[in-house]
Amino acid sequence: MEMLGDFVIARYNVDGTVDSTFNNTGSIIVSAGYADQLHGMKLQNDGKIVASGYSSTAMGGPYNYFLIRVDTNGALDNTFWNRRQSAN
Repeated sequence: MEMLGDFVIARYNVDGTVDSTFNNTGSIIVSAGYADQLHGMKLQNDGKIVASGYSSTAMGGPYNYFLIRVDTNGALDNTFWNRRQSAN
């Protein structure tokens, strides 16, 4: 069974507890489209998180790649190239 929907990026403290300073909840829910699939994340030296994957705009629709960056406070970094690109 395939699960469709958003993905979550969470941050934890070194002791394993949720870091509540990250988006005030410890996590951020990201929606890049209809059927989001996260395939890679990288923690930058400055603490920002870059995530990549692909999503579709409708069930069985064409897939698009996405690349986003999340600030150290857990907010989507709107100064980054946050966008989707068609795979066609």
